[in-house]
Amino acid sequence: MVEYVRVKDKTTRHEYTIARTAYEADQEPYELLEKDATQADGTPLPPKHHVLSRPTPAGQKADSDKEKS
Repeated sequence: MVEYVRVKDKTTRHEYTIARTAYEADQEPYELLEKDATQADGTPLPPKHHVLSRPTPAGQKADSDKEKS
C-alpha cells in the first residue's frame, strides 16, 4: 500500500499529497508538512492552491477597526 505525505512546493507554495517514495527521491522542491495527507477513507487530499492576498489600492489605508471586529 502506498504511503502518502503532505508537502508544500517551495516555489509556488501550493500544498498537495504525494507518495512518500516520490518525496524521498527528490526532497529539494518540497517542504514536508506535519498534516494528514489522506481523507478518512485513505484517498489523497486534494491540492490546496496558494492564493496571494489582494493588495490595498494606492492611497487607501486598511481600516484597522474593521479588521478587529
